[in-house]
Amino acid sequence: MQGEGGINVAGLDWLKRLESICRAHDILLIIDDIQAGCGRTGKFFSFEHAGITPDIITNSKSLSGFGLPFAHVLMRPELDKWKPGQYNGTFRGFSLAMVTATAALKILVQ
Repeated sequence: MQGEGGINVAGLDWLKRLESICRAHDILLIIDDIQAGCGRTGKFFSFEHAGITPDIITNSKSLSGFGLPFAHVLMRPELDKWKPGQYNGTFRGFSLAMVTATAALKILVQ
């Protein structure tokens, strides 16, 4: 789903085909779910409707459940090559947002 330039929802068949192209050519499938994740499409992740499995997922915005800045990147374990302190950003390390995100996730994933 594209957010800033209007709402252009990717079709389920298109997403499935994209995943198959990525797998066939050993390309990472990265889903930016910052605008459409956190249950905005009826499922926690927007791509769940297509039944695909991305290699990397970005998520942010309302994840804190209280409007506080919070973000995360999810990836397959074998892709995680980061060493402590290498991955940083403006929405990480905010203790209050981590507490509210924990509470929000407990509700969202029930």
